[in-house]
Amino acid sequence: MMNKIIPGKGNMYEFITHTWNPMRGECIHKCPYCSTHKLANIYPMIAKKYSGPPELDKSVNDDLGCHKVIFVCGQSDLFAESARIDSNDSVPGELIERVLEQCNKYPNNKYFFQTKNPFRLLSYIGLLPMNSKVCTTIESDRYYEKFSGDTHSPFERMLAMEKIIFDKYVTIEPLMDFDLMPMIEIIKRCNPIQVNIGADSGKNSLPEPDSEKIEQLIIELQKFTIIHKKSNLKRLL
Repeated sequence: MMNKIIPGKGNMYEFITHTWNPMRGECIHKCPYCSTHKLANIYPMIAKKYSGPPELDKSVNDDLGCHKVIFVCGQSDLFAESARIDSNDSVPGELIERVLEQCNKYPNNKYFFQTKNPFRLLSYIGLLPMNSKVCTTIESDRYYEKFSGDTHSPFERMLAMEKIIFDKYVTIEPLMDFDLMPMIEIIKRCNPIQVNIGADSGKNSLPEPDSEKIEQLIIELQKFTIIHKKSNLKRLL
């Protein structure tokens, strides 16, 4: 079942109707708060699938059907590559191309791609299905080296998102402490249709903002985009 296209509402975006995870292997970003790591500690099948180098499994040949909104590689990051100059770790380009090829065989679907490396997604922008939606995660305007994993900074992610012409979304989860005006500017320049905000639900001892700052952020973001507050945000509000 884990290797198939799975029906179900998205946890962050309610328009998601299905998830599809044709890529196995450990995510190169290695974000310490990643939900996949926590699931792997509970379910041996997930631990087995999301370990080792990135590679395709047999579900890459799945019939994706039609009239679906599919979250592609939601348990990992299809466009991941190391942000360290001393590392060449990355999802192989031929793997990315094969996944996008399969998506394009089913053009009557819409596809949702979320990545912490939108610059690399730009390299494949011509291969994305026409009905694609692109999302990036921006937990803060600050770069917390201890908690950010092997990723580029939020500012760098924003620079790439500015260049993407598909429908765009931003996920602020887990929300970490931020500087109000720089955070607003980064999100605004991404030009998202919708921003989803959620708190850490994994007890990762992250630096978190107070309720007043969060409320002010929401007020300002609502001036130019739709805000969806995840239920776990109530802990901070």
